[in-house]
Amino acid sequence: MGAQNAVFEVDRQGFARKFASRPKSFVLFELLQNAWDEQITRVDVTAEMLPGRPVCRVVVEDDAPEGFADLASVYTLFRDSKKADKPELRGRFELGEKLVLALATRATITSTKGTIIFEGETRRHTRTKRAAGSRVEVEFKLTRDEFEAMCAAVETLIVPNAIVTTFNGRVLSMRTPAAAFVAVLPTVLTDKEGNLVKRDRPTTVYVHEPAPGETAYIYEMGIPVVATGDRWHCNVQQKIPVNWERNNVPPYYLQTLRVLTLNVLASKLRPEESKQSWVTNALEDARVEKTAVDKVVTDRFGEKRVIFDPSDKEGTKIAMSQGYTVIPGGALPAAAWDNIRTYGTALPAGQVTPSPKPYSADGRPEHVIPPEQWTDAMRKRVAFAKEFFKRLIGETLTVRIVREFGVSWSANFGYGELCLNYGRLGKRWFALPNRAEEVLDLLLHEYCHETVHDHLSAEMYRTATRLGARLAQLCLDDPAFFR
Repeated sequence: MGAQNAVFEVDRQGFARKFASRPKSFVLFELLQNAWDEQITRVDVTAEMLPGRPVCRVVVEDDAPEGFADLASVYTLFRDSKKADKPELRGRFELGEKLVLALATRATITSTKGTIIFEGETRRHTRTKRAAGSRVEVEFKLTRDEFEAMCAAVETLIVPNAIVTTFNGRVLSMRTPAAAFVAVLPTVLTDKEGNLVKRDRPTTVYVHEPAPGETAYIYEMGIPVVATGDRWHCNVQQKIPVNWERNNVPPYYLQTLRVLTLNVLASKLRPEESKQSWVTNALEDARVEKTAVDKVVTDRFGEKRVIFDPSDKEGTKIAMSQGYTVIPGGALPAAAWDNIRTYGTALPAGQVTPSPKPYSADGRPEHVIPPEQWTDAMRKRVAFAKEFFKRLIGETLTVRIVREFGVSWSANFGYGELCLNYGRLGKRWFALPNRAEEVLDLLLHEYCHETVHDHLSAEMYRTATRLGARLAQLCLDDPAFFR
């Protein structure tokens, strides 16, 4: 019978090349997360470039009472992991340390069960043991620039509160979260048969302020995994469902973190930050809360805002003339508009500044004040308005007075008829002298509508200046008229 061979063989160097593009900080992160997952109170990490050689030595030493539970797990690919059914532990297949060993030119692991030395393509065991804890020493090729980048990456870690973690003799500072929320998120674990499955389960997410110059990341229990470029870090306290390269998450997962983060921290956004794409993404989600929608819309469009109203284009122009920001339909995605309308965060212009329609076919009857109920001030103001119109326009004018409190307009003009709204103008306006600015301003504006309806048109501008010139001439020719 011939010699029997194993079903698989692994090319260590080829295995390492598959992950060569990864930043070398993954060496530190993989070794460190293994230590954090143990029952430890302290872990010490050192990293140094060896003199005269493009080689880095990393040492990670912890105080885990039991050390490595099984040293064979260090070099056995795809062995069932003790972490697989524990979503609150980092990593998945215990693959990280294999990647580190594949990259290493030399590595030594010493624990309570013994020592393993890896050098080149060989592996050997010794009986050297530790009373407690583990020590991992790895050497691998590294340029000076890569070394500097790796050391800088250590500063991005979010250290667990209960574990003192040092790097090159310095205790890494712990970060205080800006907020926290509980979310039901998919995670990866094994079922009873040992098969990997995705399950939704509640977990806590800590939201952290990025340090100056940091890119926001999704963290897996303190380890930065996926760059988002959003406003805050999200430190998820369970395994996150990443792809094989551990650099991306499913779109729904990212959107969930974004909308829940916006809900708890919208008040902390600066106005310019409310325009970022991640905020728009969160604004589309049905889970976004009213306070978040209100904050974002106010930051983007101001307190005084309306939605472009195709059913009342004149009302939209009235809004613009009154200083409202008119939000066009294309300014936001359709799903974001659904939330804005649900919460009433912005209203169509036709509801805020409706164009007057008292004389149109679909206009409702107004509460007209009969002439016999007019006061002396009302009669005098109507008489002045009629004569003023005749002198400026050369036509006769009909005037009515209504009492409308629930509308936005003080007056309107249509079909040779001026309508004055006592409900908005009040007793004071009718008592003002004819020469008062408030009186002349309103009447001149309404008289422009004898020929022009569009508030924002060039013709409206020309008509207003023409009537203004006529008013000046009238003042010079007959100043007594205004007294």
